[in-house]
Amino acid sequence: MTSGQGRPSGEKIKNKMLAALPPAALADILPHMEPIELIRDQGLYKTQGRVRRVHFLQSGLAVFTKMMRDGRSTMIGSIGIEGMTQPNGLLGAVRTDIECTVQIPGLSLAIDADMLHGLSARIPALSAVLERYGMFMNEQSAQISGCNRLHALEQRCARLLLTIHDNVFEEGFPLTQETLAIMLGAQRPHVSAVAANFQNLNMIQYKHGQMRIANYTKLRQVSCECYEVLKAQADKAYTFHV
Repeated sequence: MTSGQGRPSGEKIKNKMLAALPPAALADILPHMEPIELIRDQGLYKTQGRVRRVHFLQSGLAVFTKMMRDGRSTMIGSIGIEGMTQPNGLLGAVRTDIECTVQIPGLSLAIDADMLHGLSARIPALSAVLERYGMFMNEQSAQISGCNRLHALEQRCARLLLTIHDNVFEEGFPLTQETLAIMLGAQRPHVSAVAANFQNLNMIQYKHGQMRIANYTKLRQVSCECYEVLKAQADKAYTFHV
């Protein structure tokens, strides 16, 4: 993990939570934030670990996972440019029962967790945005739980690829089939078969761990409704005046 150069400015904000803040509120919080480069497989926090930093993603994707006693884990949510890590921190929690790991490299604006909590107490606009995000996370968790239970692997894979595409700002992005299998909670041979079919249908191009969406429209047609629902929920969370 490396720090970026200099402090962030309002013109460079891609995170939807921060972009929803009025200029005065954004100006109050930005001096306390540090640009951070996020690398793949980087653990932003571990189960029962103390959360000292909160990341507002500017690009890339991190996932929330729940670890079971037998060592298996399952993805229960993701975080991209629509939000922040450590949703439990919205309620003042200093430790977490879930893990957060970077799966698609990118950038974040990081802030001390105690500092964020203090700022939200005195900046009503920030408090409102954090509250809206908490509601969105509850909706996302419910939607993904239903998706994992009811929808076919092909649909879920298309939904995830579209979500990743929305959170990177380059034509291609690094994604191994192993990582895709972990994020989907599926066996790698099954995921490999789905990816090969997508490539044969010219929906994606995949080579040496690099993925590119070749036909966005076709991929949306294959995806279940969860992609549209989650996208609408994220947009709705910040289309209000604070």
